[in-house]
Amino acid sequence: MTEHIIKIILTAFLLPPGINILLILTGLLLMRRFYRCGKYLLVLSFISLIAFSLPIVKLGLFSMLETYPPLSKTQLARPSAQAIVILGGGLSPQTPEYDYKDSINSYSLERVFYGAYLHRQTGLPILVTGGQVFNHFTPEGKIMQQTLLQSFNIPTRWLETKSKNTMENAIFSQAILSRAKVTRIYLVTHAWHMPRAVKAFQQAGLEVIPAPMGFESMSAGLSTQYFLPSAQALAKVSLWSHEVIGALWYQIRY
Repeated sequence: MTEHIIKIILTAFLLPPGINILLILTGLLLMRRFYRCGKYLLVLSFISLIAFSLPIVKLGLFSMLETYPPLSKTQLARPSAQAIVILGGGLSPQTPEYDYKDSINSYSLERVFYGAYLHRQTGLPILVTGGQVFNHFTPEGKIMQQTLLQSFNIPTRWLETKSKNTMENAIFSQAILSRAKVTRIYLVTHAWHMPRAVKAFQQAGLEVIPAPMGFESMSAGLSTQYFLPSAQALAKVSLWSHEVIGALWYQIRY
């Protein structure tokens, strides 16, 4: 728990706009003794904040992560996997509209929606995976399971609720699937998260067919708005930075 809180605080100042605020404060402090260095930091923070807010920059950054294409019609018509694994993407805790019960957030819901689509196209059984980052919240996997049943009328074959990160998703899911002699899976997660997820599940011993969704780098065509600052683009670049830091951390730790 303490490790997770520390990670949240550290990443808050490593991602935009936290990193920009940190650069501004550092620049202001340095200007007292090292005026030129402090001024450069202020200019850097201002320019980078504008760049991070541009949708065209967001498209370019996400294209570096979204390296797996969507599943083809042929792959759906002739599925070669034995099961569908849907990764949790987070919770919305104690939502008032649901009588203050925990619910899945938009990322998890998008993954569940696509997982339900894959199930209807292929008939393959589903495993949902996601645990409790904080012990007083409902495990993500449990709420994903309930959502699939209540909203899509699709039961899940397997449920994993102990994991706290992508690597644990992979390890604990493999342990469950191995008992059912499942070795080859469709892996459902966002396209920008797929490279890290594929590596984790392969290291856990599963053969992975990526089933990415929620692409951020695909565009029907550029327009003027792609070159104008946007709060949404800044939020997405922060998400991209979080994923890059996570991938680097996995390189070091695993």
